[in-house]
Amino acid sequence: MELHKSSILDTLLQLRTPAFAFDGTGNLDTCNESAKELLSHLKEDELAAAYRQLENQCKMRLVLEQVPEKTNLTLRIPSPTGEPRTLSLDFHSLAFQGERAFVGVLSGAQAASGEGLRFSGDDGIIRGVRLMRRPAYSPKDNPLTTELPYLIAQARANNQGLALVYFHFESRDIIGRASLDTTWEKILDVAGDRIRSAVGSSCHIHRLSTNRIIALIPLGITSRPLEKILFNIHDAFLDPVRYDHRSCFLSFNMGTACFPRHGEDSHSLLTAVDTALYESRNSGINQSCIYNETMTVALERRALVEQRLFYALEGNALHLVFQPLVRMGDRCPVGYEVLIRWQDAVLGPISPGEFIRIAEETGLIIAIGDWVLERVFALVDQAVRAGVGLGKVAINISNLQFRRDHLLRKTRELLQRYAIGRDLIEYELTEGLLMEHSDWMLDNLRELKSMGISLSIDDFGTGYSSLSYLKKYPFDVLKLDIAFVSDSHLNHENALLCKVILEMAHALNLKVVAEGIELEEEHAFLQSLNCDMGQGYLFARPIPEEELRQRLGLPER
Repeated sequence: MELHKSSILDTLLQLRTPAFAFDGTGNLDTCNESAKELLSHLKEDELAAAYRQLENQCKMRLVLEQVPEKTNLTLRIPSPTGEPRTLSLDFHSLAFQGERAFVGVLSGAQAASGEGLRFSGDDGIIRGVRLMRRPAYSPKDNPLTTELPYLIAQARANNQGLALVYFHFESRDIIGRASLDTTWEKILDVAGDRIRSAVGSSCHIHRLSTNRIIALIPLGITSRPLEKILFNIHDAFLDPVRYDHRSCFLSFNMGTACFPRHGEDSHSLLTAVDTALYESRNSGINQSCIYNETMTVALERRALVEQRLFYALEGNALHLVFQPLVRMGDRCPVGYEVLIRWQDAVLGPISPGEFIRIAEETGLIIAIGDWVLERVFALVDQAVRAGVGLGKVAINISNLQFRRDHLLRKTRELLQRYAIGRDLIEYELTEGLLMEHSDWMLDNLRELKSMGISLSIDDFGTGYSSLSYLKKYPFDVLKLDIAFVSDSHLNHENALLCKVILEMAHALNLKVVAEGIELEEEHAFLQSLNCDMGQGYLFARPIPEEELRQRLGLPER
C-alpha cells in the first residue's frame, strides 16, 4: 500500500508503545516518546550499542534482500536496575511514494495497550527527533550489491575462488556518542588499508554498518592459502589504529565464506558469511570462523534451545542437584556445590554447557541466577532451623550476574529474609572475570565478604591464572580444575601443576578443592600433596534436591 511518510511518522510518534522508524537504507531515523523513555536510563556507550544492534540487523536483511512485510528484530539492553533484558520488536516493511521505510514496534506491549499500527489520515508534520547522525555508508550507496555478483561471475569464468571476510570491530577506547559515526568511519578507513596491505590490492572493502566491513578477496591460482591470508589479516591488527592524532586498539571477529564451496550466488554467500561471523562472536573476542554447514544447524539448534529456555524458566523445568564436597583425609562430607539440570519435554536432557551459555547471551542468566539463589538460601535456612548439618553450599555466579549491582542487592535481601549465619554460603567466580582488576570489582568482593559470603575462584589454571589477583582479592577457596586433576598420578605435567598450585594457595592461606576426582589413585596423590577437599564421582554423584531433602529429613518443596 502507498502511504505518506508524514502520516507514518505522525502515527508512530503518537503510539503509547515504544516504536522506532528506519529509513529505506536501514538507518535509525526517529522514535516516539515511549521509545525514548525505554532507553532513557542507558549510558552513552550502551545507547550507541543499542542503536548498532538494530541497524546491523536491518542492514544485513537489506543486503540479503530478506525484508518481508513483517519480521522481528531483537534488542538486548540492561534494565534500569542492571539486569539484561531481551526485547523483541515487530519489524514492518512499508512503502510510501515509491520509497521504502521500516517501523519497529515493541512486541507484547503493543498488544497489551490495545493499539495497532494504523497508517491512515491526512499528512501530519514530521515531529521526529533525530536519534543519530546518518553514517556515511548506507546499503544503496555501497557497490557491494552490484560488485559481488560481478566478482562471482568473474571467479566462475576463470575457474577461481572468491573469499568473503566479514569483520565486526569493537574498541573500549571509543567512548561518547556525539562523534561515534565519524570516529568509526575514520577507524574503518585505516582498518581497510591494513586489510589491503595484508591481502593485496585486489581486495575490495565495503562498509556494511557503523563498525562492520566486508572484504571481498579474489582467490587466484597463485594466491596464498586462505588460512595464511586470514593469519596475515589477524596480525595486521596487533598494533593500535591511529586516527586524528589518536590511537586505539581494536578487538575484532571475522567470519569467512568462499565461492563456490559455501555458495554460488550473492544471497547464499552473504548468508553463510553472516552465520560464520555469528559463530565467531560466540567463540570469544578476536576469533575467526570459516563457514561450514554445521553452523547453520547449530544456529537452528540454538534458536530452539533459546525458545525452550524461556518456557523452562516459566514452567519450572529446571531443577537443582547437589554435588557433595568431602574432606580428603576422611572423606567426610563438608558441603555441596549446586548445579543446574534441565530435562526439556521436547528436546530431552540439555547440558549446562549448552544452555548456560545461551542464558548468558540472552540475559536469562540473571533470572535463572535469582531462582537458584532463592532456592538455595531457602534450603540452607530450613536446614539451620532444623538443626541439620548441611555444611557450606557453593553457588556458581556468572560473570554477567557479578557485573551488575543486582547481585549485591539480591544477596542482602535474602540474608535479611533468612536466618543464615556467616560462611554457610559460598559464591564461585571464574578467573576470567578477575582480569578486569577494577576497584569496583574489589569493592564488590569485599562487600560480599562483609555479608558473610565465602568466595572461591573456580576452574583455577584454565584461563588467566595470576598470583597477583590471588593476593589482591579476598578469596577463601581455590578450586583446582578437573583438567589438572585427571590422571594427575600418571601425568608428570599435571602432577607438577597440582603441586605448584597447592603450595601457592596454602602460602596465601587459601583452601584448595580438587574437582572431578574419579580414581582412588588421583585421591591418594592429591591427599599426599595436602589437598584440603575434593569432589567427584569417586565420592558421590550429584544428588537431586528432593533426595537431599529426604536424606536431611527436611520437608519437600
